[in-house]
Amino acid sequence: MAVAQEFLSHWISGHLQRWEAEKVRAALKRMSLPDDPAEWHSLRWELLDWFVRFSKIDVINLTEDECSLLDEEVQTIELLHARNMSLQVPTRAELLDLQARVLKPLADLVDAGCARIGPFQVEFVVWRGTRNVPESQRARGVVMVQGMPSLIGYPPPDGIAFQVPPVGPNALIHCLARLLEQYMGALRRCPRCEKIFAQFRRSAVYCSRLCQSQAAAKAQWEQKKKNAFTKQLKRVAKRQRMEVVRHGTKTRKR
Repeated sequence: MAVAQEFLSHWISGHLQRWEAEKVRAALKRMSLPDDPAEWHSLRWELLDWFVRFSKIDVINLTEDECSLLDEEVQTIELLHARNMSLQVPTRAELLDLQARVLKPLADLVDAGCARIGPFQVEFVVWRGTRNVPESQRARGVVMVQGMPSLIGYPPPDGIAFQVPPVGPNALIHCLARLLEQYMGALRRCPRCEKIFAQFRRSAVYCSRLCQSQAAAKAQWEQKKKNAFTKQLKRVAKRQRMEVVRHGTKTRKR
């Protein structure tokens, strides 16, 4: 934990001040993500769940404090995925635009079974052991650690090649595209409330226990109503049979 705190407090490139690192840690906790850099990965189910929940937030009616917390989460995902942290905080209008861009592929995949996302400009970095890291790459998360080129604090071996995702809002949409590539079967639309959700287990049919219990209660009530109607039909049929065999003032039962 001490290593994680040191990493988050200073970040290897020196981009994060202590107060910024604390915000990153708080955002990771709210998103149910570990604050240990060794466990950071942008293709986690928890992040897909964050995107789904983000697509349903009423951004217009958020308070300033709630909007600020959402801004921190957006920037933290960019840090996780693109190894870069924006200096510019997204405005409420930009969050609304980003929300619309997130919702469309989610809805397309759930309703039509196919979603198209992109295109994106993705850079490829190929290393063959050089110790000289261009300044432009340092700005993209490639830094010098103990005299060696490093990505997210881990010196790459000679001959390594990796992709540098886009930055800004496109970084989040690129992250979503990679998540859908990995968890394409995890999205469902709740038959009760019709909201999109990420399955927390493979057998999950409803988005929450509340919807599940409400659906079960409704099914039980409908079955009870159906049983009552069946009983009523049987009573009517019985009375009709008694009328047929009626003789005089006495009733003979079959």
